[in-house]
This record gives sequence, C-alpha cells and structure tokens, in this order.
Amino acid sequence: MKLSKAINPHLIQFNLGGREKRDVIERVVQLLAENDVLINADKYLEDVLAREAQSTTGIGMGIAIPHAKSEGVKETCFTLVRLENEVEWESLDDQPVRYVIMLAVPESAKKDFLKLLSQLSTLLMEEDFREGLLVAQTTHEIVDLFEKEEEKLCTF
Repeated sequence: MKLSKAINPHLIQFNLGGREKRDVIERVVQLLAENDVLINADKYLEDVLAREAQSTTGIGMGIAIPHAKSEGVKETCFTLVRLENEVEWESLDDQPVRYVIMLAVPESAKKDFLKLLSQLSTLLMEEDFREGLLVAQTTHEIVDLFEKEEEKLCTF
C-alpha cells in the first residue's frame, strides 16, 4: 500500500487545537471517528494511549506518530495534522511537536501497519519532505508532496 493511496483528504487538518498530548490525541481520534474509519473510537483511543505509555511516539523534528493496531479500526489510514500550537510530547529530541501523523490499522492488518510505518519513516528522514509538510496550505499540496516523494523513492 502506497502512502499516497492511503491519504484521505478529510484526515488532513491544519491548525488543530490542543495544548497537551492527550488532548491532541483525543482530538485526532475524534477526527478519525467523524470520518467513519473507526468501528469503536473508545477502543482505538485506549489502544493508542496504551502504545504511547510504552514509549513516546515523538520521533523528533517536531513530529509525532501516535499509532495502534486495534480492533476499533475499520480501515487502514493515517492522519496528517498540523497543530495550532507546539505541544510537549516527550520527544526523542526533547523538542515539542507541531505535526501529528496518526496511524490507524485494524488488528488483523499487521503487514499494512509495518509497511506504512516504514514508508513514513523513510519520507520523514528527508528534510525537503518535512519542510513541505510544514509549509503546505492545502490538502492538494500534501497529496502532491507524497506523490512526488514516492516517485523519487521508486526510481532507486
């Protein structure tokens, strides 16, 4: 599954409110629920928080990737959410988070989960890609960014 094919424009949001990690996670889970990709939002939230309790998902560079494989998820997807304010996330680089990419994967789709996480990690290592996420103003720009970066990766 290519990331650009898993992007749902309704799951891209700019300037999401929230001042604490849990509040942001709850708001992003609500976004997923409103877009009918969850079977049980409470179960998914519980699973994301349990995963977050194991170790931080703040990967550094102002980005967090909270995630869970969960029986509460209907279909594999991910969000792209730029926060209105920086939020402390206990990130690996001790810097606050400005961008949250939340992965939601059905419990039975472990292969999809690993593939998406790997692809995201690869893209996020690219400074141009991260900068593109931060300056994008529309969902169309985000989708284009993913498509262009995936094309570059496929040429190797």
